[in-house]
Amino acid sequence: MKSLLPSIFLALSLLGVALLGNAGVLPSKVAQLLPFLLLTLFARVWLRDDRSCKLSTGAAR
Repeated sequence: MKSLLPSIFLALSLLGVALLGNAGVLPSKVAQLLPFLLLTLFARVWLRDDRSCKLSTGAAR
């Protein structure tokens, strides 16, 4: 794993959105759509650069 810190920040932000939506601070529509927006904006964090399994070279991850 290259770096654990960006993944932890993304997970904490998703949990924060869920808690704020549950507490009533965020409207329900925003609380439902914001995690998907965060995942699309920071797709590099959860997809990484080396997402290919390299089956052609015979070396799987």
